Formats: sequence, C-alpha cells, structure tokens
Amino acid sequence: MKVVVFSSILIVISFLILNYLFLVPLGGYWSTYFFYGLLVISLIGNITYFTMRRSKFKIITGITTGAYVILALLIAFVNVPLFRANAYRDLLPKPREMNFSERIHPFEISKAPIVTYSTAMQIVDKAISLDGTLGSRAEIVSATLQNVNGKLYYVAPLQHSGLFAWFNNREQGTPYIMVNANNKQYELVKCKIRYQPNAYFGQDLARKLYYTKAMGYTDFTFEIDDQKHPYWTASIYKNKIGFGGQVVVGTALVDAETGKVKLYSVSKTPKWVDRIQPEELVVKNIDLHGKYIRGFSPFNNNNKIKATEGVGIVYNEGKCYYYTGITSVGKDQSSLGFYLVDTRTMQTTYFKMSGATEYAAIRSAEGKVQNLGYEGSFPTLLNVDNKATYFIPLQDKNGLTKLYAMVNTEDHTVLGTGESVEDCKIDYLKALFAKNQLESSTGSFTEITGVVKRISTYTLQGNSCYLIILDNNKMIFNVPINQSLKLPLTKEGDQIKLKYLENKELAGTTTSTKTTMGFENLNL
Repeated sequence: MKVVVFSSILIVISFLILNYLFLVPLGGYWSTYFFYGLLVISLIGNITYFTMRRSKFKIITGITTGAYVILALLIAFVNVPLFRANAYRDLLPKPREMNFSERIHPFEISKAPIVTYSTAMQIVDKAISLDGTLGSRAEIVSATLQNVNGKLYYVAPLQHSGLFAWFNNREQGTPYIMVNANNKQYELVKCKIRYQPNAYFGQDLARKLYYTKAMGYTDFTFEIDDQKHPYWTASIYKNKIGFGGQVVVGTALVDAETGKVKLYSVSKTPKWVDRIQPEELVVKNIDLHGKYIRGFSPFNNNNKIKATEGVGIVYNEGKCYYYTGITSVGKDQSSLGFYLVDTRTMQTTYFKMSGATEYAAIRSAEGKVQNLGYEGSFPTLLNVDNKATYFIPLQDKNGLTKLYAMVNTEDHTVLGTGESVEDCKIDYLKALFAKNQLESSTGSFTEITGVVKRISTYTLQGNSCYLIILDNNKMIFNVPINQSLKLPLTKEGDQIKLKYLENKELAGTTTSTKTTMGFENLNL
C-alpha cells in the first residue's frame, strides 16, 4: 500500500510542476486534460499493483476500477451533446432578428476602412525604420483594429525578437505603432512595453496572469486606452457544461509598462476595451448553436446552420462587432443572412437576407478586374443606400491596394469599382440604379444647368475633386476629376450641365452636398 500512496503523491507533485512550467491556470481548459491524465495513470497504477498481489486484493481492485468507470461515465454525461444539446445551443445568446438598414447606419466616405490588415502590417514594417535600432531588437507579431477616440486604428506592439533581445532591453521595453485605417497615416508611439508574450520570467505575460484569481484565461490582445496607454487584455472564462462549454465571465487587464493586473467582470470592463469575447470562441458557439438548433440529431442536417468561412470586424455607432455570414450545413456559396455579434457581450443580431458568402463576393469583384490580376481582401460589411454591401479593397501581387469594390450582398452581380472610395461608391450606386434597387423615394437621376459661381479643387485619397456652386442653386456639387478632362479648364462664369443621383446617401455627411455622376462644360 505504501507504493500506491507514494506513487499517488508523486503523480500530484508532477501534475503541479507541469502545471507551473506550462503556465496552465488551475481550473482552466487544459487542466481538464491533466485531470484525465491523472485519472488514467492512477487507474493503471492501481490495477497493476493490486493484480500483482494475492487474491484478497481483487475486491479492492474491482472497487477501484468500478469507481473510475463510474467517474468516467459521469464526466461523459455532463459533456456529451447527446445529453446536453440544448446547453451547447444556448452558449450563444438567442439571436434577435432585425432589419439591416435600421441597425447599421450608412457609412461616411471619410471613415471608410481603406487599410487592410496586410497593408497595415506593411506600413508598420516601414515605420520601424523611424528608429534605426528597433529592427535589431524587436519584431512585428500582429496588429489589432481598434476604435481610439472615435477613429479606427491598427495598433501593433513591437515585441522582443528573442531571449538576448529581451535580456538587453528588458527595462527599456518596446514601443508600438498606430496606423490610421482611414488614411494610412502612422505614428510610432514611444513607450516601454515590458510585459508581453515574447518576454521571459517575471515579465512573461502569461506568468503574470498565472498568479491572479483568473481561473481560466485566453486570447491575449493588445489595446490602448483613449490616452494611448498600452495594455494587454485577456478573456477570463469558466466551463459552463461540465469540463467544456467555455463562457467568458470577465476581463484581465495587464498594464504593459508596469505589469499591474486588474480583473473586471464583463459589464465593468472599461469602455475603451473593444474585444472581450474571443473570435474563436464566438465562431465555435455560432456553429454549436446552428448544429443543435433543433436538438441532438446527428443523422439529419435539415435546418442546421453554420458560420461561413472568415470573420470580419465592423464598427457601428462606436461599438465593435464581429460579423459573419450564415449558411446551411453542406452549402458554401449562398448565405442565409448575417450574424452581428457584440464583441463585448456576445449579444447576437440576425439579419435575414439570402445572398452570396463573403468569398463568393470576393471572387465576383476579382472577376470584374480579372485582366489586372488583383486579389480581394476579406470584405467589410457596410450600409450603402440602405443596402447591405461588401466593401472589398483590391490589391496587386505586392499587397498594394489599387482599386476598391462594393458588392451587393443579396446579388453579387451588382457591384462597382473605383480608384477611390468615392468613385467606387458612385459606380456602385449606378449599378444599383440600373437594377432598380435604389430606394424609390430618393433614387432618381437629375440634371441641372447653370453658370459657375465658385469653383475650387481638393484632393481625396490621392484623387483630385472639384467643388462647384452654381448661380441658380444653393447646393455644393462635388465633381471627381475622372468625369471630364475639361474640369481643370472650367472657371467662374462658364455654363455647365451636371448630372447627379437624387439620393441622400451620396451626400456624405451633409444633405447640401451632391456628388455628380456626369459633367459637361457647355462653353468648351
């Protein structure tokens, strides 16, 4: 019996040592596997020991084995979907069905997310050269899209490039780089990010959280507050269904400079933290909800749904959401609609509208410019003229954005392209008008003739545009340079004819401005 006691103690000590070395939070997800391993090893040890003894130990062996079998059955009962299908389904809050145009506000051209993740990473790589020593001691790992004071930025922390880089710069730390997602402007922010995933020993981010009360944590994300102070966030979770069914119950915030850790519930997490719910967990719960939406039925896929490939980020009224298409199990080309999931609370909104999946829309946009060989990045979901629209930057083989595309989600054959977001939007609205998909109350072409009272030029996203005021109209007309070569020759006093779409979405942020779709100088 001493051998059994000694081996059991040795197993427990080994478990704790491995737990510490691999920084597994006690009670966390991976601890489940250590627990199973402990049971198996103890079972084998007990059976082996007792079967080698005399027959009187067979009763003890049977009792021990029976206890393990019962325990294994209990574990299976609380985890297997056969018995817990509804519990797995309800890991995702019940989606609320809403109208797309009522939930998602129309986008403004000036706030269009023209920078893709790959472009942001290229800009970050370029920005490292601002500090001649950075490239030798730090590296780019990832970037996070974040709302900072009402503007979208990719925020990329620089991390130690290895053990020696950390040792030599452990007190100096590393800075981070911000890239404006709307205009590509970037900033190297000087700070001291000492605590990070690429640090070691006491500055290792996982080790800092290991000593907290966070029983299970995942998804380290770099975010900054509205004063641009750097933090790492991690989602704290618990197992809701036996040893599975993870549910986020709070957030751990680690000050990247001081290492100070604060734990918050979901509702008390500071407002500047955009993402509390891990993307991977959200997609998993969407699929579980769709798989068990009618209970446990492994041989029947009727009415089962799943998330389409890929997840996007969309900001609406300052809030951050994951969005993904929803399709029937077994199909991958058509979408039944969209899920919009709050990245803080996981509250889910369902927009029911059949159409194309994200990648079907990308292929449609690529097909329109197939002679140029551009590739589309993962789209952003926008509201354009009250139509759900995929916004897709098109890039060349070097990852440089050359064109923009807008593709209607319900009919991916309705699309527009342009070298600027404004040109793209105009081309897209023309396509909607041609298919009679504009709102009837505002979707009509209008022509106006008048004398130029004032004319001025400006640059938008590298493209010249002209602002014109006529003598017989109070509106300001916005005319892109690509509409006529006569625009640079036009001056006050010239008689011109303008064509525009009488649609409030073309006005941008003010109804007194109209973006034209046709220009003609009658004096030239």
